[in-house]
Amino acid sequence: MATVKLKVDGREVEVEKGTNLVDAGKKAGIFMPHFCYHPGLPVVGVCRICLCAIEGRPKLVAGCATPAEEGMNVITKSKAVRDARAAVMEFLLIHHPLDCPMCDKGGECTLQDYTIAMGAAHTRFSFKKNTWPEEDVGGKLILNKNRCILCMRCVNLCADVAGQDEIAVIARGEETYIGTVGGRKIENELAGNIADICPVGALTSVDFRFESRPWELTNVKTICTLCSKGCNTVAGFHPRRNKVLRVTARENMDVNQWWICDRGRGQFHSVHDVVRISTPIYRSRTRGAAARPVAWADAIAQVAGAIKDAVARQGADSVGVISSAELSNEELFLAGRIFGPDGLGLSNFDFPERPQPPVVYPKFTIEGDKNPNTRGARLLGGTAGKRGRSVKEILTAAAEGRIGVLLFLRGGAPETFGDAALVARALDRAGLVVVMDFVASAVADLADWVLPGVSHFEKDGTYVNSQGRVQRARKVFTLRGDTREDWRVLQDLGSALGVLHENDPSPEMIFARIARTVPAFTGLSYSALGDRGAPLDTEAANVAVG
Repeated sequence: MATVKLKVDGREVEVEKGTNLVDAGKKAGIFMPHFCYHPGLPVVGVCRICLCAIEGRPKLVAGCATPAEEGMNVITKSKAVRDARAAVMEFLLIHHPLDCPMCDKGGECTLQDYTIAMGAAHTRFSFKKNTWPEEDVGGKLILNKNRCILCMRCVNLCADVAGQDEIAVIARGEETYIGTVGGRKIENELAGNIADICPVGALTSVDFRFESRPWELTNVKTICTLCSKGCNTVAGFHPRRNKVLRVTARENMDVNQWWICDRGRGQFHSVHDVVRISTPIYRSRTRGAAARPVAWADAIAQVAGAIKDAVARQGADSVGVISSAELSNEELFLAGRIFGPDGLGLSNFDFPERPQPPVVYPKFTIEGDKNPNTRGARLLGGTAGKRGRSVKEILTAAAEGRIGVLLFLRGGAPETFGDAALVARALDRAGLVVVMDFVASAVADLADWVLPGVSHFEKDGTYVNSQGRVQRARKVFTLRGDTREDWRVLQDLGSALGVLHENDPSPEMIFARIARTVPAFTGLSYSALGDRGAPLDTEAANVAVG
């Protein structure tokens, strides 16, 4: 691509032809303030706060709407530029309320920051301000028109990224405001991104409303695990409340650009669900018998003992394992070592596919695979492979009484595993049913043993998205209760079964073992993955999965 050289405040910089002055300045280390400009949205040049001077031109120009040219000398620190930006700030604040102490945007508000940095100490305007009541615009966002500066980011996101004309600029002159179109609501599944990019708190999240101040949160870089896309996110964790309070988008141009869907944005709710499983449970199938909590050591010993007894008495085909592509690479690797050819050598070992209708927007797609790690499961032994039986065949064998121990590495509704009637018969006929999961479910409610794992917010691990990119999910917090990371449960179970002799102290160590033994992961490590992940060895991965 052709490049041009220019100077920004005396610093020479070379950028691709067509780059605007805001981005050219950023590359030169010169910050240009901006409200309406966002690299993922069309340039509209309406806020004018990025005004700058160009040597030889009589008027100031909008940096976001002016492409860099060869030999251009851009000036951002002159008196004319400072006066122009101060005037813009004064106009933007004419109707803006002084409600920062109660605004959810306070503390991460661009308008607040710029007012402190370049705003006037006093205003010349003392007339009555325009005011509107707050408005729920679709159940996900609250619109406060009083705060709006008409930057149009919300309008352009709905129109350009989601392809929906759900919100628009309405009326003219001083009465101009942002509003929904024809009484419609903002219902597209990307609406939550508006709260992320609104620079002033005019559109805020219903979910996060009055929950916390932004500076009270510990922000942890992680990923979403609700589909195979693997969007990069930031989990906002409140340490004092030991709770995740919000999930926001994190830029990764190789995966999700700047956006996430509202499903991923609300993923943290199930983590704090009241039906969360927080201790190992044994439930006798005797009619009327109540479930009772059991110590981890006893639970692992008895489950392992039942599996070993079934294999010894009736052979490996008497044990069925329904794995899960919701698990991390490290957990799938351990499951493969325990139940695969190098372990118990089970043929009844597979994971359910979880298709869903994809949602395709012009610039974002919610993918059609609800499993976040299907590629990882196929590469790392989450299944017995071509020699093994499918989930349906395993459940059929259990329903016919040919399986003594049925182990689910994730629970769920019966429909998750196929025909609900078949699942019900399998659960009824299997001699012993064990479920490892972190939330209660219909399948877990019918199990003899429930081993409380954790969500991806409570453990470190890696996942392979649909494009073959390996990404890290970082541990955000530890839930109170007697839960245990799934990789620890599997490691303990493998050790008790006598088929797993390593005892790695962390997922990072397990991943290092994966990188040494699975060709598709060669050369990868946690440090190599960094914040944005890294691709698999594509050729090796394609050979492995066929």
